Amino acid sequence: MSATLSPPIHRRRFATTDFDQFRSWFENNLITFRPRDASRAVKDFSCSAQMLTAGEFSLVHARCSPLPRINVEPPDQLLVMTAQSPQTRFELGTSRRSITPGFHQPALLPPRTSNYARSGPLDIGTVVLNWQIVLGMAAETTGLPKTGLAFDWARPVPPGLSRHWLATVDYVRDTVLGNATAVGNPIILAEAARLLATTVLATFTHSGLGDDTRTEPGTGRDPSTPAAIRRAICFIETHAQSPITMTDIADAARIGPRALHYAFRRHQDTTPMAYLRQVRLDHAHHDLRKADPARGDTVAGIAARWGFPHAARFAAAYRETYGVTPATSLRN
Repeated sequence: MSATLSPPIHRRRFATTDFDQFRSWFENNLITFRPRDASRAVKDFSCSAQMLTAGEFSLVHARCSPLPRINVEPPDQLLVMTAQSPQTRFELGTSRRSITPGFHQPALLPPRTSNYARSGPLDIGTVVLNWQIVLGMAAETTGLPKTGLAFDWARPVPPGLSRHWLATVDYVRDTVLGNATAVGNPIILAEAARLLATTVLATFTHSGLGDDTRTEPGTGRDPSTPAAIRRAICFIETHAQSPITMTDIADAARIGPRALHYAFRRHQDTTPMAYLRQVRLDHAHHDLRKADPARGDTVAGIAARWGFPHAARFAAAYRETYGVTPATSLRN
């Protein structure tokens, strides 16, 4: 069953106890797969799924009984799958490598790759993203040619990056797609797709990241490369409204916290956390200039939105940076 909310938003729901119907629905809407042993019947099977498609991306939530070992072949899409319950266990792999993600640990399935999958009972959330959007964002953020992007899909995602991937998906689902005005605006949906693509690039190891070895000053290797700085800045700017820590930023940069601090001092003449504060201050400045006191917008509310709970300190930092008080920006 399919219902159109407002172009280009579509909701689909599906439920079956027939494995062949399940396979047909998923191949038509999501991914191509086939059982390793096609002659073996799948008994006592059941599956239900909900799929929300918003322009260049889809969000899928599926609950299924155990799946047999299957070969999966994504089309020109990138899939990120996350177990939604501690009881869910699934494995992705090839003849040489595999990954068995834990609860709330995202796993990546790049397009045009032949993998196998198998699972116990499934409760799984999947983000499906147009591969061309990911390639475009990789070119913008890393300078990597579109033909050069390759993910190390079997490398586990660190806990901090897992949390921020999940927070981004929650934001897109609840705040963007939960807004009746946003779902009818193709520009907002395009920006949501770009946000997901940027977060994929910050979360999963790929060829645009350069050397992924975590090193510290004094170890004989210089970790303060521009690539590490770009990764950290991309992560900060993408997650500025989230409660991120130095460790989270270092995870995204793929170097240790001390090395990242050293790199920022050397190349940016600041620290990662000071850079984060400035990004948040810039966002607050932008929001204050666009705000309307008649709508109930306040300096305190906008400051708190961007992580400045202390009004006096916020006002002092704001005036030092922009030459006016936050109240003046709000009134004007």
